[in-house]
Amino acid sequence: MHLTFFDNLKYAGQLASTKAGACLVSPRFESRVPAGVAVLRSAQPFRDFVNIARELYKSALRPQSWFGNPGIAASAVIDPSAHLEDGVIVDPLAVIGPNVEIGAGTVVGAGAIIGADVRIGRDCNIGARRDPVRAAGNNVLIHPGCSIGQDGFGFVFSGRKAI
Repeated sequence: MHLTFFDNLKYAGQLASTKAGACLVSPRFESRVPAGVAVLRSAQPFRDFVNIARELYKSALRPQSWFGNPGIAASAVIDPSAHLEDGVIVDPLAVIGPNVEIGAGTVVGAGAIIGADVRIGRDCNIGARRDPVRAAGNNVLIHPGCSIGQDGFGFVFSGRKAI
């Protein structure tokens, strides 16, 4: 069964043709859900969809090596002044510059370049070929080839926290 959500009239045509088995939808749009699709009422359908997806796919939220690498690859270049906490994974051909600090559980992807004096928190994922800004907090995911500071797909805010 497939799950979807609906919360924007702009996509009413797509809702009308959905083949999903269930749809998270606010009460004001409930009548637009096609027959045969289970209605799951929600005050905030997108937020609830994100929370459900995070629960169903927990492993997708954890940084992982593309190579199944459990530690630091032999071909990684790490400046002696860099400090990597226990449990950091560094994939092949990554370069970590001087005075870098990287927190436990973080994965640095293949060919990523971490410049001097960068501080990266715990449980982050620095995608392949990416040079992050001066600092990244905990639980950050930077996809390969992304540009930091550029627009993304958006965030759902719950209080002061983006989910």
